[in-house]
Amino acid sequence: MANFTYTNSEATPERLKSLRKNFEDATGEAKYYKWKAWLHFANLDLWRSQGHHFRYLSDHSKGEPKDICTCGLTVSVQGDHRLLRVPTNVSRKVEYLALEPMQLLEGHRDFSKKIPVCALIVDLEWTGNGSKYLWTAYCQVCGDVAYKVGPSIAKKFVRTHNQEHLGVHRV
Repeated sequence: MANFTYTNSEATPERLKSLRKNFEDATGEAKYYKWKAWLHFANLDLWRSQGHHFRYLSDHSKGEPKDICTCGLTVSVQGDHRLLRVPTNVSRKVEYLALEPMQLLEGHRDFSKKIPVCALIVDLEWTGNGSKYLWTAYCQVCGDVAYKVGPSIAKKFVRTHNQEHLGVHRV
């Protein structure tokens, strides 16, 4: 396998509806497994709607273990990732974030448009206060961070950095 590819694991409304129906129609032990399939894609859909990038799945099905990001970026666990890693000056700048290896690799993409991105939402922290989360995002190009901020600030940070560094208008 090349250093990276993309896995198409869309969590479309149609797919979620079909998986939900399969779960509801199942009986016995099969109901649990159908529920797990639905839950997997329902969670993926939620994380994507939040813009959250992280390794959500490890795939060992074809012999070579791979990690898969919520955006579909699929990386061989055993591969040489030197060309995919963010620059050393950036990784040092964001060490305090304790990012996953997947979050320190370039090649992520926008969830819906499937276009490259360089700014990622990498953490959501529950505050325990109502339904409030604090979000953390960082830019893989310059190392700037939006640390534990509200969702609108984090999403604006991501849009701004993607547009600034990639030169493409981002919604």
